[in-house]
Amino acid sequence: MHGFLGTKADFWWDVTISSETIVVVAFVLGWRFARRGQGFKHQKAMLVATVLVTAWLAMYFAQQYIAGISGFDGPEAVLLYIYR
Repeated sequence: MHGFLGTKADFWWDVTISSETIVVVAFVLGWRFARRGQGFKHQKAMLVATVLVTAWLAMYFAQQYIAGISGFDGPEAVLLYIYR
């Protein structure tokens, strides 16, 4: 199954990159609102970021439970020097 961003990555990687981009933007906006003293906007931005991270984590755990933990498909050098 291919993702929706037009790359050859699968659906889960596209969901991850999309949601994490939104989370980073929400955190930056929340920080900016806090610096300007806009507490209500800060609270809403942080709430959006927290909900998205929690939703992504729940989807990740569900995907790992359903599909199982897959092996590393990358280069052998990366496997040896980074993951072991």
